[in-house]
Amino acid sequence: MRLFVAVWPPEDVVAAVASAVASLRAAHPDEAKGLRWTGPEQWHVTLRFLGEADVDQARAALRRAASEDGFGPATAVAGPATGRFGRRVLHLPVAGLGGLAAAVAAASPPS
Repeated sequence: MRLFVAVWPPEDVVAAVASAVASLRAAHPDEAKGLRWTGPEQWHVTLRFLGEADVDQARAALRRAASEDGFGPATAVAGPATGRFGRRVLHLPVAGLGGLAAAVAAASPPS
């Protein structure tokens, strides 16, 4: 199974991004046509892509790390501008989660 580890933004952040997305789509309808749009329920920040991995092994490793070391609090900052992955994926860069991503990478099985 293809796995990744992610965090989901709080509802107020999702609402703000949804408003910005609606404005972008309305202001640039021709550019928006080629993008792959997902709903807010799928918006997340990927910390690590595991690829083909065993779910139980990944879950156990991450739980062990969280209980032993904890992952600690992290503050994320989104933007200020969007980016693109290829022609179809629009993304909002997020900074401030590097330490958490490194802890997840250290705790998770190799990809």
